[in-house]
Amino acid sequence: MTEAPTPTSASRIPVPTGATLPAATTAALVLDLTSHGPAAPERVSYLERVGNWLDYAREKGLPICYTGISLRMTEDADPLLRRRSDEPLWYPAAYDKFYGGEIVEFLTNHKTENIVILGSATNNCVMYTATTAARHHAYEIYVPIDGSYVEDPYRHEYALYQLSILPSAPKKVQFTTLDTTTFI
Repeated sequence: MTEAPTPTSASRIPVPTGATLPAATTAALVLDLTSHGPAAPERVSYLERVGNWLDYAREKGLPICYTGISLRMTEDADPLLRRRSDEPLWYPAAYDKFYGGEIVEFLTNHKTENIVILGSATNNCVMYTATTAARHHAYEIYVPIDGSYVEDPYRHEYALYQLSILPSAPKKVQFTTLDTTTFI
């Protein structure tokens, strides 16, 4: 895994913008960042950054939920994320984590309008979940480009590009960074 590439004018990676969102109507989805995974320094650094951002989101009162891989239902969220007991963890049997319905109920119960999507892998769970959230549920989606990853930089870049050009989704999917995604 490498750091998220910095967009350039020649890049197809969407250029991130800052987002200041209302905490009362925003939730965070943390996709498939479980204790299963390599202890590579890059992964540890990534998880520490996401864990710090989640601490900030908790301070602002954001509801947070997690998903795991359905084939590994005994795994918890990675310890570096500091998941709390009131933050649910589900194991939908699909890349699209809306499958099964738990997330829809969670978001409805929290009166969610905006979703920040973090996790692995950019080209699977992040892309499919963001697409469903935008196209089928009409949420405003925020994807921090440094808040999702896949070990292959090409797949990361291409998934972000795909999200930026999907019909109807580009108006609903915005790209940010962890540092520029803030709450009021």
